Amino acid sequence: MFGGKIVGYGIGIDSKYGLAILGITLIVVGGLCYGLVFAVSSSPAVVTVGEGYINVKTGFAGVGNNKNATSEEIVTAFVGQLGSGNFSLHRQSGTSFGDTNIGRYMLGNGATAYIASTNSTNLIIELKDGTYIIVGNQDTQTIVNNFSQNVHSLVYDITYVEP
Repeated sequence: MFGGKIVGYGIGIDSKYGLAILGITLIVVGGLCYGLVFAVSSSPAVVTVGEGYINVKTGFAGVGNNKNATSEEIVTAFVGQLGSGNFSLHRQSGTSFGDTNIGRYMLGNGATAYIASTNSTNLIIELKDGTYIIVGNQDTQTIVNNFSQNVHSLVYDITYVEP
């Protein structure tokens, strides 16, 4: 206090400076949250097929919707179409637009599926725990060949025709 008056500036909500600081803070925090959500939802999927296993990593920096399966965990594997019946998709987390589906989904049959696909024709793998791994891209045939040679045979021999 100087001469009975308070000297200084208020930075509470009732002052113009307080409102300015609050507004800038909200814009910065909102931008950071939007950037994180965008990075998580737009991050690419990584599918690895190795000797006796397949691994699907989706989400920001591979954290989130990851699924690994060994040949011993696989019930069946086949090539099929997504989008209807038991293989209709209900996104739980991840990205979905057009034929691109990346993340964790609930299928029409109620099972959880870990999907990394940019194509309607996919390698569909059913696991003993009741979950699915579904992968596909513009060259699904190469994925299928690699999988059937290194991990597990398919239910039937396929002749893949690009749609």
